[in-house]
Amino acid sequence: MILLSYHTVATYVLGTGDGDIELAESVLGPCLQDYPNGVIFRFFEGRVCEIKGEVDQAIKIFEDSMSLQIEWKQFHDLCYWELMWCHSFRCDWLQAYNYAEKLRMESRWSRATYAYQQAAFLLMQDDVSAETRQHVIDILADIPNLKQKVAGKSIPVEKFALRKARKFAMQGNRLVLPGLELIYIWNGFNIIGKTPALLEPLVQRVERTLVELDATKDENENYAEDFALCMLLKGMCLKGLKCTTQAENCFREAAACDKRIRYDHYIVPYSLVELGLLFMRDGRFEEAKRTLEQARGYYKHYSLESRLHFRIHSALAEVRQHVSPDHLKAEFKPAGYSPMHSGGSFPQPLTPPPEAVIGAGMASAIQPLTSDGAELDRLNCDTACEAIEKPI
Repeated sequence: MILLSYHTVATYVLGTGDGDIELAESVLGPCLQDYPNGVIFRFFEGRVCEIKGEVDQAIKIFEDSMSLQIEWKQFHDLCYWELMWCHSFRCDWLQAYNYAEKLRMESRWSRATYAYQQAAFLLMQDDVSAETRQHVIDILADIPNLKQKVAGKSIPVEKFALRKARKFAMQGNRLVLPGLELIYIWNGFNIIGKTPALLEPLVQRVERTLVELDATKDENENYAEDFALCMLLKGMCLKGLKCTTQAENCFREAAACDKRIRYDHYIVPYSLVELGLLFMRDGRFEEAKRTLEQARGYYKHYSLESRLHFRIHSALAEVRQHVSPDHLKAEFKPAGYSPMHSGGSFPQPLTPPPEAVIGAGMASAIQPLTSDGAELDRLNCDTACEAIEKPI
């Protein structure tokens, strides 16, 4: 059971999606033969299918496993969670909303998170009616009343949901691709990235959104972070489609928006981590290590930071197996490094050669922030983020 949980859940939620699915299947096979109606083993069977990109089959298995018993309601909630993501992977946003609503009504884990998921999936529909938009406004307005604390601490995903709800209200009841953003932060691209048929509609949706953003960028004061989010999501789609160079350029462009981002500061370190993971896949392990170290040490106090650090730790453990000991001895510290620094400049995208950007020249490429207009914007952004944190 521990092996199944680790290779089918933990590595995909907290790690880099490198679970050993063949091992999980070899462990699961005899269990299903002995207990064909065992709900736990059926759940893991559905999870394996989901990870392999067989979403339709996974949906059928999760639904069947729920019908095998009615006493254990918490198990139904677990299946609702997986069914919600499976339908979102298929861009069946209304059905994903329905399962998020079930979770909000029945589960006690994080009703604020479920409420934000409801709103995000509704906003992903192609045609959002006035009635639906008002329903979204009501849902997001209720999130502050749903948040909770565990051992005196706020749940990070609830803090993320609350920030997004406030941003929605601040920019005229608008969010950019909130459903795809949720899929990303829950590492859903590690799953759908293996199935081109699931990625192609997402790429088209991101491209349409980029065109819409470009048409309204003059009046959109948050254009930079909306653009950066789209480039991060586009890069994830292109990475799954094996378009490595294009994906790398997307991640660089997202990271280059650093100083212009006002609220969603998490986009830059997350983009750097995706860039580092792309380098790993391409066998560029020294560049991967430097990029991952930058994301870990040069950015602080952003949304879902601890979640990203789990992924960085997992990735660096693999990178160190391929990097020579001489490189491991040198600790990466870019110019102007400070442990409490919350951001920094990043080289502009498409700057050849790559070594000048992420390679040995990183120390000279990154300069400490100065007291110019860009720094003033950063201070204003940090003040805004502190104001967002206070009610939590």
